[in-house]
Amino acid sequence: FTGKAVAAYEPRMAEIVTWVVDRVVERGHLDFVDDLANPLPALVSLDYFGLPLEKWDEYATALHRAAYREKGSARAVLALVDDVRAVVAERKASGPRGGDVLDRLLTAEVNGAPLPDEDVVNQVFMLLNGGIDTSTALIASMFLHLAQHPDDRAALAAEPSRIPNAVDEMLRYFTPGPGVARTVTRPVELGGVTLRPGDRLLLALGSANHDEDVFDAPESVRLDRENAGKHLAFGHGLHRCLGAFLAPAEMRLLLEEV
Repeated sequence: FTGKAVAAYEPRMAEIVTWVVDRVVERGHLDFVDDLANPLPALVSLDYFGLPLEKWDEYATALHRAAYREKGSARAVLALVDDVRAVVAERKASGPRGGDVLDRLLTAEVNGAPLPDEDVVNQVFMLLNGGIDTSTALIASMFLHLAQHPDDRAALAAEPSRIPNAVDEMLRYFTPGPGVARTVTRPVELGGVTLRPGDRLLLALGSANHDEDVFDAPESVRLDRENAGKHLAFGHGLHRCLGAFLAPAEMRLLLEEV
């Protein structure tokens, strides 16, 4: 998930982006959620992790239903985990295929011992859970903004070199994971409040990304914002999101293609 690894994968990701757009472009109309925002993150995630691409709709639907708290979504997620478990068993029996994420997990060792199969299943599920619905939300928000602000869309079309910074600004403004829980590890005073080891906090990343002490006019989308990259959409520190390079590359390639 390093920048170098994601850069090496970009040509393949570009193929998937182009395929998703080509499916709908000649139709002359589309639903950005159903036709782009849902399939693209699922296809990229399954392909990058080493899971069967034909399962993208099944996996994406289960995870979106869980995010929306739909009735029966828990059963759908359990079925997804069972399916991942079957894929892990099959891949373990057939052997490595070329160094994708699932290969790395199946061949990894901790203190000289391989990871238990159930740990591999849980890791893959965690990656799917973190990488699909969040990207869907960001893509939907990003293109809704461009539909409502045609000048911004025209500016990016005229100067594609502005797209990477625009992606950072969209991540700042439309933070797809607006909060994370953390446990205090040492005594500290924060904002006049004394925190003790074991205390639980909800860190409002979405609020931090609208901090007027850091971002000028934070309630406005500014595609040329100089410090847009200071956003905390992927968290910070030890637990920074693994997708911090993968997701922006996906957004950039999609914007370029559209």
